[in-house]
Amino acid sequence: MKTKITSKKYIKYALGILSVCLFMSFAPMFLGPGLTDAEPFEKFVDVNFQDVSVSYDPYEVAYEGVTYDWPLTFNAVPGQDRIVVGQLNGEIYWMEDDPSVVNKTLIVDFSDEIGDAVTPDIEVWDGGLLGLAFHPDFGTTGKNYVYIYYTTD
Repeated sequence: MKTKITSKKYIKYALGILSVCLFMSFAPMFLGPGLTDAEPFEKFVDVNFQDVSVSYDPYEVAYEGVTYDWPLTFNAVPGQDRIVVGQLNGEIYWMEDDPSVVNKTLIVDFSDEIGDAVTPDIEVWDGGLLGLAFHPDFGTTGKNYVYIYYTTD
C-alpha cells in the first residue's frame, strides 16, 4: 500500500521542520549560552609562548660564499650533493651542497619570459618564478623532470 503525500501533509512537514530549526536557532537567546565558565579544552592550549627578544636571531647563514638577488626556491637535488635555487626574476642556479661553496652556476634564465616586480618594464606585480620542484623519482631513467611555476605577462 503506497501512501501519497498530499500538499497538506507536505506543508505540515515543512512547518514542523521550520519550527524545529527556529527553536534551535533562538533557544540560546532565551535559555542561555550553555557554557558559563571558561575551561581549557586541551592541556597546552592556554599557555603563553616563550618571550624572545627582538635582538635574538634564530637563523644563521648556511652558505656564506654565495649570494642571490631574489631567491625564492631552495631545493636539494635528489640523490646528489647539489642545491638548486630559483630566483623570482626567472634565473635558476645550482651549487654544491657544501657550506664553504663560493660558486654558483646558472642553469637556465627565464627572465625574458617571466613577468615580475623585479623587471620594471613588465607589469605582473605578484609574479615571477614562484615554484620549483623535482619529479619524485628524479635521477632514474625517463623521470628527470623539473617542474617550475611562474607567471608571465
